[in-house]
Amino acid sequence: MSTLLRTFLKSGLVLAAIVLLPGALIGAPILWWLGHRRKTQPQPTWKACS
Repeated sequence: MSTLLRTFLKSGLVLAAIVLLPGALIGAPILWWLGHRRKTQPQPTWKACS
């Protein structure tokens, strides 16, 4: 019984890694870009005003 449970848990972890890893690889650069874009947006307005 414990062998079956271990196999089920291992296959579940592999499936979760296959599903989550591409999402993380795609989502992380997008989130970084959004955060970076917000930080750099006010700078040109300050330079334009001064």
